[in-house]
Amino acid sequence: MLESYVQETMDDVHEVMLTMESLISRYTAAICPFATENNNGYIPFVLKPMIQHALHSTTTCSNSSNIMNNTSKLSTLSHLSQLSKQEKVQRKNNNHLSSAYIATELDVDLNQLDSENKIRMIQLHGITMVKTTGKTDNDGGNKNSYKDNETIDNDQNIAILFMKDYIDGIYDAQSADAAVQCSSSNNDIRLETKHDNSHRNEFIMKLFIDCVQHHGCKGLYVTKNKLCSAFESALMKYKNEVSTTIQATSKTIDAKQKINNYVHQYECQPEQWIDYLIHIQLLLPRSSTSYFFTLPKMGMAARAIMGGRTKIVRRIQRSYNKEIRRKTLEQMTINLNGKKLSCMTGSFHVRDLIVGGVLKTVKRPSGEFITFAKK
Repeated sequence: MLESYVQETMDDVHEVMLTMESLISRYTAAICPFATENNNGYIPFVLKPMIQHALHSTTTCSNSSNIMNNTSKLSTLSHLSQLSKQEKVQRKNNNHLSSAYIATELDVDLNQLDSENKIRMIQLHGITMVKTTGKTDNDGGNKNSYKDNETIDNDQNIAILFMKDYIDGIYDAQSADAAVQCSSSNNDIRLETKHDNSHRNEFIMKLFIDCVQHHGCKGLYVTKNKLCSAFESALMKYKNEVSTTIQATSKTIDAKQKINNYVHQYECQPEQWIDYLIHIQLLLPRSSTSYFFTLPKMGMAARAIMGGRTKIVRRIQRSYNKEIRRKTLEQMTINLNGKKLSCMTGSFHVRDLIVGGVLKTVKRPSGEFITFAKK
């Protein structure tokens, strides 16, 4: 019994990972650019509602398949119209229950993946969902307009990325800061200071990654006390490793003394770690005693999501029949303030708005179209 439960849990976790990989490989995931100016790379991430929607669609399709196989009344789509009102309500309630169950299970799976260092969750800020108002025009018809600033639950504004990509983002943030330091005043008097700062920053990155992976810094945010405690644990681990390495390789006393001086400097000033992490935008103050985990360009990614939502909704609003071919929308180039948002694709924005309940797909003889969802 226990073995079957463990296997079922692992299957659910693997399904979440496969869903993320599928969305990323089909270019329907969001993208956070690297902070280094000369680096054209990016960090892909998936919004939490997209995973939930994909898992719910799979479950719904599976349930529908079972119903079609076991009930001759539902053997064709035409028979769906023969369902009684009570049967339709029952099917709708089952879908709501299935959605709620999946949302709960998804939270459990995400927390498990986070604890296993397979994913990282980051809270996005400043995200709103464009909502249609469903007003009536002068001719009495339905006129779908939109509102820009309708906030949604913060639980829906969560970026989920693979841990390996998050670690790449940490190193990129440190590299970007090092590049800025090198481009500043470069006189000989400050060369030694810059060298020491570079070693210090690399040391902080090493400890921070160790804290994230092995010392309990999980979830969307961390308290200051927890972070300091994690740093102390990571520092103690580093001391033991250094001591073991020195004894094994018989390094000189000078090298040992230099390392001990570094360790002592950071041990005495834990706030210096936090200040540096905030400076390079790996931590974002949540309150006076806690910090969100983030990456330097996550704010830009959030603005790109908002810009794409608004532009696509306005494009449909201006169309003659309030619907546009899906392929046309997915090929759109999103611009914000005159600049191309190369960090997002039209496919991502379309799926994002469908998952958010703003748009829906409509099958036509000439293909698949996108229109406003009825409210």
